[in-house]
Amino acid sequence: MFQIWISCPVITFGIFASNPIWKLYRHFAERKPSCTPAREWCLGVLIIQPLAERIEKTFLSIQGFNALVQEQRQELHCLINDISSRCNLKGPLTAAEKLEFVKALEDDPFHGWILQDYSVERKEIFQCIDEVGGFVESEMDELKNSTDANAMSGVDQIASTVANFSLEFVVGVSKIVAERNSVNKASDQLPPICPRDLCSMDTRLFTASLKHQRRRLRQCFNDEGIEQIDQQFRNLRIAVREEKGLATILLKEQASSNLSTFENCWSPLRGRDYDSLRNYCRGIASVMPGTASVESDFSIINWTKDPNPHSLTHFSLEAILHCKQFGRLRKLFEE
Repeated sequence: MFQIWISCPVITFGIFASNPIWKLYRHFAERKPSCTPAREWCLGVLIIQPLAERIEKTFLSIQGFNALVQEQRQELHCLINDISSRCNLKGPLTAAEKLEFVKALEDDPFHGWILQDYSVERKEIFQCIDEVGGFVESEMDELKNSTDANAMSGVDQIASTVANFSLEFVVGVSKIVAERNSVNKASDQLPPICPRDLCSMDTRLFTASLKHQRRRLRQCFNDEGIEQIDQQFRNLRIAVREEKGLATILLKEQASSNLSTFENCWSPLRGRDYDSLRNYCRGIASVMPGTASVESDFSIINWTKDPNPHSLTHFSLEAILHCKQFGRLRKLFEE
């Protein structure tokens, strides 16, 4: 029951974020409701909350129709590094480092935790917990100094929860990759899709990329259209080399934000003859869709729920009333 908060973080974090902890403690002490959580449970929520907020911020930033794959990867990589730094995780571990850590666990089961290529020592987790805030630090010290066996067990549960949460999250996120299938093949290195990056690409590599994608391109382009893509690429390289300031404008637009959009990167070339090249790059710049966008794409009416989905309850209630009335109306008609 101690770890039940993991399955309902939104409700828990909302309660603690909107109420000072001392008010909650006083409320629980005075009213003593049946749902009063354990002291260790409250501390566990407070420790995990900053991590959850950091995680939520990243996943919200990489959703949407305009996020680029390489920028999504960069955001996830930064998130892994940040969570690892906050929780003092070590990894990815080499085979020798994993073997050494496993031997340390055999000698001392309380040495720490390890999950696949990441590990964390027990003392490092407590250091991470102390950095959350003064209130958490003082409460943890009180539990550690207590002679009550339940209090000591609570300390172990808190440390184990924080360690397992951080390890499972980092290991899981490290496995996230851009979605690919057997046709376009998975690849760690995606072709450049922004104008400034395209200009630094060798012409032979770009031509090879077109040949590799020719079968898929034929669904939208004829042979003349494919050749036009190649020609527009060469024209873009010439324009960047000969037109003063164009390279600077493209670079500035691409680096204007931490998460540039595809349209922003191509906006300086709007109105110029690069439509085929832009459409080709748009097809490569696939994104990880959010749930709402997927629901919209597969919905018959191509519409997602608005901020008031609970209003749909009226339709279901009305349908029930109609069903009840139908039986009575049919009896009246038969009579």
